[in-house]
Amino acid sequence: MTNLGKINKPKVSSYTEGSCLLVVNIIGNVPITDKDKKNKFEAKITQYWNQVTSQIKGMSNKLGRISKIFYEYIGKDKKDGLNQVKKLDKNIYKIVKELTDDGAIIRGIEDENLLNELRDWQRCIMTGLSSFAVQEKVLEQLRQAAEKRDRFIKERLEEEMKECKTGLIFVSSSRQFTFPDKIETFFIEPPALDDISGMIKDFYDKYDNKTTDNKNTNDTK
Repeated sequence: MTNLGKINKPKVSSYTEGSCLLVVNIIGNVPITDKDKKNKFEAKITQYWNQVTSQIKGMSNKLGRISKIFYEYIGKDKKDGLNQVKKLDKNIYKIVKELTDDGAIIRGIEDENLLNELRDWQRCIMTGLSSFAVQEKVLEQLRQAAEKRDRFIKERLEEEMKECKTGLIFVSSSRQFTFPDKIETFFIEPPALDDISGMIKDFYDKYDNKTTDNKNTNDTK
């Protein structure tokens, strides 16, 4: 697997015999309330997507035109993929719209039943279970649900990429899935991604510290 921007790029010619898949991170919403920090974060997001767009264009020029686009959370039976992307992320929509105008098609990769099962187990964990035994059982079910979803997506990608030279996938975490061995993956991770990761980590570190301080204060009352 090739991680762009972090190691020396190999010659693209060595990967042109089989299918190639460009992998892009989806940046989730972060509930930043401080106005200045929020503006800085949004500016960095804009920079990130500009860099992603530039790298996608550069790689598609070398590997071949992108003919299929995949997006995490879009079901395999969805027929209105572009509208689905528009609802999920306006920045990604701009990229996808340009590619579909050039002939690319959007293909769903999720089994919605498996995705909903995973989300339900995640909700169970988030409720804060008091029994260790129950927690262990829920965690095991969560693990199994994640594995089933991962396996389905892998098989779906393998099938969809059989007659596809170059594809593009948007995922919440580029290392969440086990990609098919026959597909050469290129991770699009421009410089702005490191800055964004640092900003998100800093936000949640401070949030966790604040939550802990509030809990300790309540405990002493």
